[in-house]
This record gives sequence, C-alpha cells and structure tokens, in this order.
Amino acid sequence: MTFSRYYRHKLTAQQKAIYDDLVAGMENRVYEVKTNYVSNQDISIIAHAVNFDNPQLFYVDFTRLTVIHSMGTSRVLVSYLFDEYLQRKIEQKLKIVTSKILNSVAGKTMKTASLILHDWLVCNCQYGECNDAPNASHSIVGALIYSKCVCEGYAKAYKYLADLIKMRAIVVVGKGMHPDGTSGGHAWNIVMLNKQCFHVDVTFDLLFAGKYCSRAYYLLSTKEILYDHSIDPIFEMPECSTDSQVLQIVSGTTELINYLNAQYQSRVTHSEVRLTKGFPKQKLFTMIKEKMAAKDVGWYNQIDSFWYGDKSRTFFVCWK
Repeated sequence: MTFSRYYRHKLTAQQKAIYDDLVAGMENRVYEVKTNYVSNQDISIIAHAVNFDNPQLFYVDFTRLTVIHSMGTSRVLVSYLFDEYLQRKIEQKLKIVTSKILNSVAGKTMKTASLILHDWLVCNCQYGECNDAPNASHSIVGALIYSKCVCEGYAKAYKYLADLIKMRAIVVVGKGMHPDGTSGGHAWNIVMLNKQCFHVDVTFDLLFAGKYCSRAYYLLSTKEILYDHSIDPIFEMPECSTDSQVLQIVSGTTELINYLNAQYQSRVTHSEVRLTKGFPKQKLFTMIKEKMAAKDVGWYNQIDSFWYGDKSRTFFVCWK
C-alpha cells in the first residue's frame, strides 16, 4: 500500500469506495470490477486518482479502462500491460534497485532524504522515450529499471521512492514552459517536509543541467513554480507557501561576481546560484563586465557555458 494517497482523500465517499475496489482488483489482477452505477465522468476522475496515487500499479493500462453500464450497475474492465509472470520479475528488479537507494537515505532526515532521491533520479535516469517495456517511459519501470523515461516516469518514480521511506508526496499534473517559450503536458511532485509542502521538479532540473545535477526546481513555493508551470484544475493542490531553495542566493552584480570568482578558485566543475532578480542573459553579462576588476578576467574567461532555469533567476555555470 502506498504511504500517501492524496487524490483518494479528495474524492467523495462513493468515489472512494469505487477507488478502493479498483485498487484491490488491480492488485489481484482481476479483469472486471463491479460497482453501483457510476458516471463516465466520475470513473475518469477516479481512474486519474488511482493512477497517480499508486505508481506501483505500473502493470495496469489506464488508457484502456472501459466502463459498461447495465441495470443500475457499472462494470469497469481492466487491461494489463504485462502478464503476471513478467510483472513479478519486474517487481523483483525494482526491489534490488530501490534497496540500494534506500540504503543511501538510511538514518537521514526527511529533507536530506528528499534531496538524495531527487539527485539520484537526475543523475541516473536519462530523459526520453523508453521502448524496452510497454509504457515504460511513463512509469517507474523506465525510471528505475531502464534508466530512461519522460516527466511522468520521473514524477511517479519520485513518489514511489518517497512512499517507501514514508515521505508524503503527490504527483502533480499540468503544463511546463519550455525554454523556447512553448508549453506542453508535464508532471512533477509536491512533497511534505515538517508539515510544509514544496514543489519538486526532477525533469526540469535534468533538462536544464544536462549531465550536471541542478537543484533549481527543488523545494519551490507555488508562487515560484507558477513562473513556468501551470497546474491542471482536476484536483485542488495544497498551497506551497514557503520557498526553501537549497541554492545560495546572491543580490546584486558585485555579490554575483564575488561568488563566481570564489567558485572558480575552488576548482568546481559547475556552479549554480539563485538571483534575487532575473535579467536577460545579454543584460546580465553587460552588468558583470561593467563591474569586473582586472583580476576578474581570469575566471571570466574560464566560463565554458552557462544557462538559466526558472525564468532567468537560477544561473548555472560550467567551467572549463
């Protein structure tokens, strides 16, 4: 059983009963779940809740749920992506992978553990379509076994791991704004730490930083995440009122120059810092050059590449 079933909590009493019947049926691999009459709209809402509350149901094909109404009753027909033998084999592999991850968070605080899970997914899983198993790109199978998935796979994997360590987490569904200004369907997480909720977007941290591990989208407030995300209105999400950025925050050009100089002197491979105000790249570097001293030219010329995350407020630098 998953530790946190947020979407179930948001359902009516009747919807919860059907939700429970569906989960029990899917866990036992039944092909038909009978209920009192339920509308197609309600089934759609319940299926959404079951799907995103229960990443361990990776073997269920939620795109092929069928409802048949007859004589005041409804029958939900369930399809499966794997036969039972293959499902069990995958579950065994998941145990092996997750046991190593769980060992790395043993004895850590929930906040530290939440960051370890975030960093593990960013560093060990490649973004893209995974064709090694049915629906792997959108499930924990792609993320944890084949090390390749899209945003839904990352979000479900993060929740799956969070459930294992009894950390409350939600898979959030909505849209994300791409660097080119376009937007598309997207999924990420909300986590609860010390009774406060925060947004965590593993996918965006991976896409912005490539082979490096960004933390620009770790522990953001609702205000922060909405700069380049939007949330689908199917379910009301908890308000994340506090921003708990782990990145160093700098205010002003002089402070940024001092930070970058110190980072270069430390011989790190990359640096990431939070700006209190975002600027277009050209304007930011114009401001830096205007305030640079002669001694700063050395580190400035060693910038290999740089980019922004989160609407030009997270500055990421790779060093030569």
